[in-house]
Amino acid sequence: MTLPNKLTLLRMFLVPVFMFFYMSVFIPYSKIIALVVFVLAAITDFIDGKIARSRNLVTDFGKLFDPIADKLLVLAGLVLVCVDGTVPAIMGAIILVLIFGRDFIITGLRAVAANQNKVIAADKLGKYKAFIIDIAVVMLIFAAFNNQYSLFDGFIYNIVSWSVLGLGTLLSTISCVTYLVKNREVFKDC
Repeated sequence: MTLPNKLTLLRMFLVPVFMFFYMSVFIPYSKIIALVVFVLAAITDFIDGKIARSRNLVTDFGKLFDPIADKLLVLAGLVLVCVDGTVPAIMGAIILVLIFGRDFIITGLRAVAANQNKVIAADKLGKYKAFIIDIAVVMLIFAAFNNQYSLFDGFIYNIVSWSVLGLGTLLSTISCVTYLVKNREVFKDC
């Protein structure tokens, strides 16, 4: 098994570890531990892709499981900060539907394209979207920690965190529309 694939598996393993610490109210400062685990897992995403491309270690396993690992990590983070009230309920519900709706649509688009022997590669906007949403989740995990321990008045920090998440959601929506428009020929025979 290649190093990038091992990093992908590590990221998948870290998702339940992250969730455990995030939800563990009986462990002091568990949200900070969860934050560290989330950041380490997110870094493996950057590293495994860089290694795979630079050393020509791109595999079918990596093509399938790398995006799954990414989505599991982000889904876990977003669901946790939405469920625990760090993100207001209505905002959280809309954001979850938009971000994961986009991912399902793009996955479907890629599946239809694959049946036509076409490959739809990731674009830069999708990568920017992923980076911004990762930053937002990190900020929101810290906001949850602050909400738990009241280190400082987090009102402004929460507004900034929600705004970064909103920007990531906007980029996600624009990215979805861009993918559909750029690849509309995939649906020509549907």
